[in-house]
Amino acid sequence: MKTLREKIGQRIRQARQEKGLSQRDLGKLLGTSQVTISDMELGKPRKLDVEDLVTLARILDKPVAYFLSDVIETADKETVESLKEEARRLLARIEELEKRLAGE
Repeated sequence: MKTLREKIGQRIRQARQEKGLSQRDLGKLLGTSQVTISDMELGKPRKLDVEDLVTLARILDKPVAYFLSDVIETADKETVESLKEEARRLLARIEELEKRLAGE
């Protein structure tokens, strides 16, 4: 059975290939290396935070849910809690940005 990281990595690879990008190209767009993209696609241990996932989704023209859809259905309790915490942090950051933009 594939791990959560491996499932997400598989989706990243699929979306990258559909977009016609090499790992090097995607790395440049994401501000990282080809090796990091390869590791992400293979599901090697690396923290993939929500911000990275949102950026990947934007670059690859996919909704964030594309990377998580069947992953969430099979996730364990710890993974779900981790995803919820990441979502809370992202929402807090969005609220900070909205306040800053409203003050300009």
